[in-house]
This record gives sequence, structure tokens and C-alpha cells, in this order.
Amino acid sequence: MNATGPILDVNALSVRYGKVEALHNAAIKVRAGQIVSVIGPNGAGKSTLLNAIMGALPPTGHAKGAVVYQGEDVSAVAVEKRVSRGMCLVPEKRELFASMTVEDNLVLARTDASAWVSAIFWIRWSPCSSFFRV
Repeated sequence: MNATGPILDVNALSVRYGKVEALHNAAIKVRAGQIVSVIGPNGAGKSTLLNAIMGALPPTGHAKGAVVYQGEDVSAVAVEKRVSRGMCLVPEKRELFASMTVEDNLVLARTDASAWVSAIFWIRWSPCSSFFRV
């Protein structure tokens, strides 16, 4: 990646679930230091877009298009490899640990997030740990 090139460059990204096209020809560029929001009504394809960029579509989903991260085409790279290269997706759901008590969730939030995320998912999440600083 050169200093002026985008960190993330997505082009012509489309997603199908069977015969249903959930996302058509989406494109997004994110440069260093930018904050980008994806907004829209329910069912507009926001989660599908982010899951496709991350390579985390359900088995019924099929994506085509280009996802380039830090100058490398990761379109055909498994989600685990994308994470090891520094990509991450922080889910919007607030009930990640719904089976735990409120107190247990608060105690967990106070611990070193990079340690428990690695322990739970068995992958290197160090690029994402800045999202969980306490």
C-alpha cells in the first residue's frame, strides 16, 4: 500500500443468497484517518456489505467483486486470514454474552480484551483490541 492509497478499496461487490441479490455493485474506499459510516433502513444490505468485506457470509451467501485491503486483494482469502492481516468486524449486537449476568459482562469488559478475544476465538485480534480498551 502506498501512503496515499486507500486502506480498504471495495469495487463491484455483489452478494446473492440463492436467487436473491442482496447487494448489487457496491463500492467503498477508506483512506487512513477516515471515519466512514454505512447507513440505511432495515434490509438495505448494510450487514451484508460488511460481512462480505470481512469474508464472513453465511454458507448460503455468495459474493463477487473485489475487496482490496492494504493493497492486497483479499477477495478469496478466508476470514481467519483476513483477521491475521489486520481486518476486523465488530458486531453490532449487544447480546454477545447474553447467557452471562450483567455483573459478569461488566467484569469481562474490565479485563484485557485482547487476551479474552484471542482465547475465545483462537485468532490474533491485536488490530481490533484498540476497540476494547478499558
